[in-house]
Formats: sequence, structure tokens, C-alpha cells
Amino acid sequence: MGRWLVRKLLTYVQDEVISSDRILSLVIVLVFLWGAITQLLNLEAILGAFVMGILFGMMPRLPEDVINKLESIALGIFAPIFFAVAGLKVNILNLFDPTLIVITLIVIGIATLGKVIGTYTGARFIGGKDHWTSLSFGAGLNARGAMEIIIATIGLRLGILSQDMFSIVVVMAIATSLMAPFALRYVLKRVSIGEDEQKRLKKEELEADSMVADIHRVLLPVRLKDAETVDSGDLQSIEAQILELKGQGTELSLTLMTVVQESSKKTNAEAYLNKLSGYFNLNELVVKAVVSDKPGDAIIDESKKNYDLLVIGATDRSINSDHLFSPIVDYLVRMSPCPTLIVQAADISENWTPQRIMVPTNGSLASRHAAELGFFIAKSDKDKEVLAMNVVTNELRPVYDTNQMYVQNKNLFAQEAVDELKKLGEAYGVKTESMVVNGQNPEDTIAEIAETNQIDLIIVGTNVRPGSNRLYLGPRVENILQLSPCPVVIFNT
Repeated sequence: MGRWLVRKLLTYVQDEVISSDRILSLVIVLVFLWGAITQLLNLEAILGAFVMGILFGMMPRLPEDVINKLESIALGIFAPIFFAVAGLKVNILNLFDPTLIVITLIVIGIATLGKVIGTYTGARFIGGKDHWTSLSFGAGLNARGAMEIIIATIGLRLGILSQDMFSIVVVMAIATSLMAPFALRYVLKRVSIGEDEQKRLKKEELEADSMVADIHRVLLPVRLKDAETVDSGDLQSIEAQILELKGQGTELSLTLMTVVQESSKKTNAEAYLNKLSGYFNLNELVVKAVVSDKPGDAIIDESKKNYDLLVIGATDRSINSDHLFSPIVDYLVRMSPCPTLIVQAADISENWTPQRIMVPTNGSLASRHAAELGFFIAKSDKDKEVLAMNVVTNELRPVYDTNQMYVQNKNLFAQEAVDELKKLGEAYGVKTESMVVNGQNPEDTIAEIAETNQIDLIIVGTNVRPGSNRLYLGPRVENILQLSPCPVVIFNT
């Protein structure tokens, strides 16, 4: 019930409340409310707040900045006040009594041995770790702080703990916390990090700085069709597969949205979206039908509600010079407040899947983001492969260049760009190839290599901002869209 309530309230606040800190306010209100409920049930308020933290932690749609703000408030304001108040209740002078000194040492010893033996046993005999690695778990987890002092404070208030015992527990928490760095320093000198652990640490480091890894809430507008005839073909299988592959191993919340012009069609639209949602296998899926006579504006308004990505299907290749894809797609890409993913389909088989992915790169940040998206798609299957390529054009050298240094530098920079992406892909555990080729025309070369290497998907990174009414991605990107023998994804960040 709590999970359902939190999801509904989160959806309502994101959709209806206009405030930059609306979600932060919701989190704080519900934390205090749940604490009050558990207090009313003759339990402790800390239990309700703890449960609410778990429930919000299960919501992929919770923005990362809300978590950061909440941590800043807790660590910067509430934690110092709490520990200061707890410290004022400690009577250190009483602990100089010989009997209490012995009891304090016994409590610290039992606390330390209990944590070390427990974690060592689990890591050694269940986790299959070696002796020193297992011991390092105990050394690290022996540090105590907030929870022990919270429990001791409750015990003191209820009269379960005496003033002296409360002081002993606080001293134990401080002592074990101070022991942890020294114990870890001693143990970790003897721990050898295996290859798998090194890869995991490298992967976590990469994902911490990855824009793609921070994508958790996605908006996918779809066209309304008859709810009675909905099937998997009504939705581009490319978008569905990309989102499902991106969602593997990460929490992803998807909102399927359609816009109708009349209120009478809203029920049919919701039924259509509900049937369509059955073709997605994601952590969380929300359907939304909006009544508006301006579909573009309605989608842009929705995308402003803490979405990390807007996915747009460009079903047909446009030959109209007035727009790149279509008027509404061009408008959405130009005006979207969040990154966009434009998917241009091609003639694909029924069992299409992106086994071989090509990422053209020029060393820019946008092309790196495109490569990261390719790695997230490919890392779900060890047979998938990413090809990072750079086309060096055979253009004329500047008049002031009297030797081959200019051409050599171009090839060197191109090789460095693809090698960087190859190292990044290997760090993600993805089979990655790098390729530098010379050609008169990059678009023709990319299309030719895509054809000969049986590429299933091309991902191009761009970074456009609002300009004219026509979406402009540059002549090379537009030519790739026209010449590509396979589906193309434009990742605009």
C-alpha cells in the first residue's frame, strides 16, 4: 500500500504542482508523516522515516538532485544537531569508575567481535572470499554511528537504558568508528584486488560520470490508434528494444503518452496505452492521455516534469526541405528541456535486434555520449559489438602547410578519438572495435562500412539548440540519415 501511495503522490506532484522543490517537499512531508504514524502505533518514529526512505529509494523517477538536496539538509543541519544533543546527554566523568571502564571495554569488544565474526563468516564461507578480503568486510563494517546512538537515545528516553549505559553505548559507537580507518589500512595492505573487482570498480567510476547512467525517467509520445487492434507493430520495435536494453541493470521509469483533441477520446486513448504497455519489460511504466489541440506544446509541457530523456520516433525519411523529420518532431527536438533520442527506422526484419552498433566519432563530448548509449545497449549481451569509427576526409591541405604534418596529425587525432572510445567500451565489458578510414565523403564512407559490416544500428551524437523553425543537425548528420542502410538513432544532448 505504501509503494502504491508513494507512486501516486509522486506522479501527482510531478504533474500538478508548480515548484522547483516540489518533490523535495513531498519527501520531507511523507517522512515526517510516516514517522508520526509509527509513533501513533506505539512504535518509534525512526521506523516510519526509515520505511519511507526505502519506498522512495524504489522509485526510479525520483530525481537525483532531490537525493543530493536531502543528503545536504540531513548532513548539514539535522545530523550535527542530533549528535550534539546526544553528546550533551553523555556523562564522561562517571565512566572513569573502574567497574564502568571494564563494562565499556567488554561492550566494545563484544560489538567488534560480533560484527567482524559475522561478516567474516558470511564472506568466507558463503561469498567464497579469501581470508584477508573477508576480514576487510568486518573491519569496514565495524564502524558504528547514527543507528546505535539513535537506538540508545530511544532506550534512554523509555528508561530501558540507564544514563551510564547510554554513555557506554555512545563511547562504543565513537570507539568503533575511530578503529575502522586503522583496521582497514592494516587489512587492505594484504588484500589483492582481482581482475573482476578491478573491472567493477572501473565500471562504477565510469558510470558515476556518465550522463547515460543518470537517465532514469523517460517520456515516449505515441500516436493514438484503435485500442482494439493494437499490436507490437504499432510501436517501433527499435524504440522498445533500445529502452528495454538500456533498462537492464538500471532502474528505468517509462511514461507512454498520447495527445487527443477531444475529451471523449481520452478513455479510448488510455485503453490503447494500457495495451501497448504490455510490450515493455521495465521497472515502472506509466500511461498518460492528455487532451490538447496542440500536441507539440503538450509534449513539451510534459517533458518539463523532471524527465531525463524524450524518445521520439521518426517513422519516415523526409524529403521535404522545410523540415528534417516532420514539423512536430523538429519542434520537439528544438524545444525539449531534456536530452532527446530520435529514432529513424529502416526496413528491418521482424526479429531485428541491435547486435552490431556503429558510433561515428569526431572526439566531441556529444559523440562520447552516443558511444555510452551504445555501450549500455550492448552490455546486456556479450555477443553484441560496438564499432567506433572516424572518417578522415582527403581535403586539401592549407597553403601554409608545406609537408605531410597536417595529414599525419589528422590521422593521429582520429586514432586517439576511436581508441578512447574503445577503452571506454572495454571498461564497460563490451566488445568494441576501433576504425579509422580515409574517404572523400564521410557520409558515403559510413554508409558503405555499415553495409559491408552488417551494422544493425547507427548512433550519432549531436548537440543542437533552438534556432530556425527547421531542425538543423548539419549536412553530414542529415546525409547519414538519408544514406544509412540501417536504423539511425540521433542522441541530442
